[in-house]
Amino acid sequence: MENLQKIARFLLSLKRPEEIINTEFRKFKNKALGYIVLNKELYQRQDKTQPIRLVVDSLEEKRDIISSYYKELGYKERESTYNKVNKRFY
Repeated sequence: MENLQKIARFLLSLKRPEEIINTEFRKFKNKALGYIVLNKELYQRQDKTQPIRLVVDSLEEKRDIISSYYKELGYKERESTYNKVNKRFY
């Protein structure tokens, strides 16, 4: 998820990361425009099919979120837990 950290830094500073060469920068910038930083947290922008979603890059945090939703939903099947988490987190 190092690339997502670069995107967050770029969105806050609007400065091209030094390690990205000019020919790759356009592709990077287009990808970065799919995200937004709110309250120091990175979100994937909403589109026609998905609402705005918080980007979670820590594996431990991902596990905690899934476990929490699994318990909150009353230990429902995997697909319903996935759908609930997928609507809010990326």
